[in-house]
Amino acid sequence: MNGRTKSLVHTVAAASAVLGIGGAALVAALPDDSVGRAQLKDDAVNSARVQDKTLTGKDIQSNTLGTVKKAKTAKSADTAKVADSAKVAGTAYTTANKTGGPVTATIPAPPTTFASLSVPAGSYVINAKAQVDTGSNQDIVGCDLVAGTATDSTFVQGPSGEHASQVIANSTVATFVTGGLIELKCAKGFAASSPGLSQIRLTAWSVGTVVTQP
Repeated sequence: MNGRTKSLVHTVAAASAVLGIGGAALVAALPDDSVGRAQLKDDAVNSARVQDKTLTGKDIQSNTLGTVKKAKTAKSADTAKVADSAKVAGTAYTTANKTGGPVTATIPAPPTTFASLSVPAGSYVINAKAQVDTGSNQDIVGCDLVAGTATDSTFVQGPSGEHASQVIANSTVATFVTGGLIELKCAKGFAASSPGLSQIRLTAWSVGTVVTQP
């Protein structure tokens, strides 16, 4: 090996040594944003190269995800929640004057029960309505919706000298600890009058809670 060849070998060896020692430093010294999509090969980044719990919903296209087991469970839970909400709405109890005609030709003077409902323990919103037929202003009819200790009262009076039909409407709320009876009671104001009652409807809706405000 002549002197020139020996010198070239030494130069190559020295260059290799420099690259071997300083290569890592050179890579570490790459400026920010110098590696982009063009420098990455397909499938170059895998799960092992991604730091756990660093990706967020913003980084993932949600419509590419399938339904996983926990998502199915959550979906079932939502359905069950809706079903439970429907149950909370409760049950409606109702009764009516099915024929629609007069219950009695003349409403008695003493308070008389014209419709009633037996309901189990619970809280209720209660409505009652009936049509009152009058022939004169002497025809005064009063009705009480009675549910336990709760009572709602209303009355109507006929116009002077002519026949008329009017609707009475009562509403109240009540809570029964052991169940109870709901009644619509009506009476006429004058013994000589002859008002009639028809189209009766009594309805009670069970609810979760009754809150009475002043």
